[in-house]
Amino acid sequence: MVVREDGVRARVQAGASDVSRVAVGVTRAASAVERNRARRRTRAALATVLPEVSLDAVLSVPREAATMPFEDLRTVLSACMLRAARAVAAS
Repeated sequence: MVVREDGVRARVQAGASDVSRVAVGVTRAASAVERNRARRRTRAALATVLPEVSLDAVLSVPREAATMPFEDLRTVLSACMLRAARAVAAS
């Protein structure tokens, strides 16, 4: 199932193992530097907001993830992952 929150799109399903697995893609990145910075910042923010349930997810984040304030990124990812966890639990 797909969950969207402020430019972040997550395709999620119930996890096959005890730990969550997340892949991060960056849309419309102007360069590899920008793409890698956005991916690193997204992974760092996710480390603090992953839900307790096991999820397998593919996240698509906008290129703005490389420059937006970290707390804003964390808030958006937190809301997205919470909606994803609820959607998986409901299915």
